[in-house]
Order: sequence, then C-alpha cells, then structure tokens
Amino acid sequence: MPLGGDGQHAGMDDRSGRDGVVVVTRDRCPTTVESLGKLSETDPGVAVTVVDNASADGTAAAASDRYPQVVIVRLPANMGAAGRNSGVVLTPCPYIAFSDDDSDPVCDVLELDLRRL
Repeated sequence: MPLGGDGQHAGMDDRSGRDGVVVVTRDRCPTTVESLGKLSETDPGVAVTVVDNASADGTAAAASDRYPQVVIVRLPANMGAAGRNSGVVLTPCPYIAFSDDDSDPVCDVLELDLRRL
C-alpha cells in the first residue's frame, strides 16, 4: 500500500498511540480536505489515516500536501467501506474511530468516547 508523506503519524499529543481515526474517501477532494481541517481543529494530535479508494480527482495528493501529518493509503481500486481495513492496519492505536470524508466532527469526540471505555 503506497503511503503519502513519511508513513508515520507525526505530531500526536499526549494521547499518542491511544486513539486514531480512519477516513475513507473517493473523488471527494474538497470535502475530504475540509473534513481533515475540522478534525485537526477539534482533535489535534490524533493519529489520522486517510484511505483513498482510487480517486481520480487528486484527493490523496491534496490531503497529503495540506496535512503532512496524516498518513495516506492509496488503494489501486475502489474497495468501498472495506478500505477501512487498510487504514486500520496502518493506524497504530488500540482505539480507532471511523469517519466519512464529509463528516463534521464536534468537540473532542474521541476523548469523550474514550472516557466511556
């Protein structure tokens, strides 16, 4: 699986290694970049992996350029939601949330969810 950036989750905060997010996308460059921006504002330091399902619109490149701390998995074919599995393999966290490319995360939702565990 080709990776964008350095293939490492950089810039994580004190929750490093504890929680992460896998985002699956295909040909939704503007909404993916916007969603990653909101995620980085509401949950800074969380390991984020974007799985690009063979986009032809530059989604993977735009996400990698704008958010170098995000690991990008470029799949050669559209695997749909099953592409999440590729992201999980590369997200080194015991707790992984799934997000859509058009999600609008609210307040530190991962931290709130982890308190329930």
